Parts: sequence; C-alpha cells; structure tokens
Amino acid sequence: MDADFFHAILMPLSKYIDHDIAIMKEFTMRKMINVLAGIALLGLGAGAAFADELIGNMKLLPGYEHIPEQGVDSIVGRIANPDGLQINYEIGNVTAPGEPRTGGSFTDRPGKSPADENRWYDEKEVGGMEVHFAYRNDDWLLVSFPERGMNLSVLVRDQEEMAEALSMILTYP
Repeated sequence: MDADFFHAILMPLSKYIDHDIAIMKEFTMRKMINVLAGIALLGLGAGAAFADELIGNMKLLPGYEHIPEQGVDSIVGRIANPDGLQINYEIGNVTAPGEPRTGGSFTDRPGKSPADENRWYDEKEVGGMEVHFAYRNDDWLLVSFPERGMNLSVLVRDQEEMAEALSMILTYP
C-alpha cells in the first residue's frame, strides 16, 4: 500500500471506526453496569431474608436484634444490643475436600487461630453438631460451626459477657 492511498482512503475511515468502537465500548459498559446493579438490588433483599432463615434457630436475649448486612461473597451480619455485645457472623460455602475454594468459602477461624495467641481452644459437640471455640489473648471469642460454614466473633471483656455471648451462640444449632 502506498502512502497516498493510506492518507486518501484509510485515514478518513479511521475516524469513523474509532467513533464506532467508542460507542460500542460505552454501550457495553452501560449494559454491564445496569446488569450488575440489578443483580445487586436483587441480592440485597434475598441476602437479608436468607440470613434471617440461617440464624433463625438462634435465641436472642432481650434487647438484642439481628442486623443482616451486605457481604460480597458470603452472608454477614450482627447480633447486637446498643448497650451490650456486638456478635459478628459470616456464613460461607462449605467446600468438599478436594474441591476448589472460592472467596466466600468457609474457613474455620477458631481452628486457624495460632495457639500462642489463644487463652484457650476447644472443640465440643452441641446439639449433635461440632462447634470450635478459641478465646484469644486480645479478648476476642471466635466460634465456628464447620458443618454449617458459620463463624462468629465477639469481643468479651469478662465472664458475664462470655456467658451472655455463649448463651445466644450455642442456641444456633
């Protein structure tokens, strides 16, 4: 191709091609944003309802309420009392051994807590379900229900708060 042909024919066409590509990119981006926004809006209501169902067996003490929150790849929320404890929870997918893990997959937080950072660690069966506990040196109590993919964490400063937290958490299974 000689330079005259390029400048005479292809250069004028290139501005139309660039313009069309820009329009297609803008349309594709808008479409993607609209689809993602729709999915997010559907997920807000479904996630809260699903979280209520998943912790529905848990018995809350007077003054506590369940506050579902929006997670990215897992179900999250709090059991809270304005004058009391804030129990955080996260429910993730339990992957079978050998299957690939995703970002929202369950990880046993008490089991992963380093022994030298724990005051104590224990595993019990409660209501026919395995439960793992770690009470850390920094006053955080970590509890997991590995079969259900649920982790809970709460800052407890004394025995009364420990009893209050466990009296709700252990009603879960």
